[in-house]
Amino acid sequence: MSEALSILRRETSNTAAISRKPTNSKRQEKLHIGERVKTFRKALQLSLSELSIQTGISEATLSRVENDQTLMSAANLYVLSQALNVDMSAFFESPGSPARSGIRSITRKGQGVFLETERYSAQVLSNDITNKMMNPAIDIVAGRTLEEVGGLHAHPGEEFLIVLEGNLHLHSEHYAPLLLEAEDSIYFDSSMKHAYVCAGDTPARILVIATIDATHLKSEGE
Repeated sequence: MSEALSILRRETSNTAAISRKPTNSKRQEKLHIGERVKTFRKALQLSLSELSIQTGISEATLSRVENDQTLMSAANLYVLSQALNVDMSAFFESPGSPARSGIRSITRKGQGVFLETERYSAQVLSNDITNKMMNPAIDIVAGRTLEEVGGLHAHPGEEFLIVLEGNLHLHSEHYAPLLLEAEDSIYFDSSMKHAYVCAGDTPARILVIATIDATHLKSEGE
């Protein structure tokens, strides 16, 4: 891990630091996730094919990510970080402080790291702490069908979700779709394929806290 981070510092020394998106901004600063994924992969001497086998993420998707043609979901980034032996925060900016006794991380309103794709929007929280046991994020779910949100996905670990605003349908492979309203919450096994779908007239805003079990990486779709 230290070798990969050392290479990253050298290769990105002239790259502007990621700016944190203000709450009233509608534009997302370009994230340099792709070049960092490639740097970490090469430091481990992994081919795209080998990384695809380890993560269950298609080689085509990994190639598009490395070439900054697409962003990945937070769930896929969690899985990828474990396969590359780095904390998820390393994809966004210079490594933060390692988690240790007494550490704390404060994310002010609107000051998380923002990810946006055609299918979802997320604000990654506590990004200044590395090697965390949990990965918190605030997601905005606008898709109203499984097709719109990219279908069911799975990743190792467990997940806690609470609806902050709006209504949400939680789809999962072993249960009927579950309607969750504002202030409803659920804790579940995230290795069970699942998906979040908006269940109202306005997008649902949710807090998601996911854990990752690095010893049980599980294949998942794109």
